[in-house]
Amino acid sequence: MKDVIRSGAEMVPTVLLENLIAMADFVHEATVVGVPDPVWGEKPLALVSVRSGFVADEDSVVDFLKVHGVDTGKITRWMLPKLVAITRDIPKTSVGKYNKKQIRDDLETFLAIAKDVSHRHG
Repeated sequence: MKDVIRSGAEMVPTVLLENLIAMADFVHEATVVGVPDPVWGEKPLALVSVRSGFVADEDSVVDFLKVHGVDTGKITRWMLPKLVAITRDIPKTSVGKYNKKQIRDDLETFLAIAKDVSHRHG
């Protein structure tokens, strides 16, 4: 399973992004996959389910990563997800791990609900 997204000449470690996103109090579950991009080769898509009782949107995820990742030096700005999809269910394997193969197989479904947050990176 790929745990690194190749975006241009840069490598984006998905586990690092997943761990950072999971630190947000409003996040129930989160995973990150690479999706095809005509310019960069791949770009990060974050799938996030929001914890019950919390209100959060795609911009909340990017804002959290900026404060707790970029501003603290854990990640660089170019590692921020370009797409974020808020979803109730993230596909999992029989042992409870995120099923990134199934996510990639069903990519159109997730891209249809994803919001382009690349404008938030400025």
